[in-house]
Amino acid sequence: MNKKTKIIIIVFIILIVCLGGMFIVDRSQTLNLKEPIFARLVSVEEIYPSTSIYKGIGYTIRIKKDINIISVTMTMFNKVVAASIT
Repeated sequence: MNKKTKIIIIVFIILIVCLGGMFIVDRSQTLNLKEPIFARLVSVEEIYPSTSIYKGIGYTIRIKKDINIISVTMTMFNKVVAASIT
């Protein structure tokens, strides 16, 4: 392999590790009934209990809360990956 191919492979591996780390951190936040760190807020429904939807890279997190967080559900490809309920 030439030098350019090695650099491309290394950059690709680093990118995959970073994206995987972001997913793992947000998954652990979901399991601990906390808001995600790396996902961005997309929409908020203000009816009781309010629902916040966060989008990450390839996954969605839905949080239901009133004063405290009631439930957190993380989905990927329309399958539940992690969920927590108080």
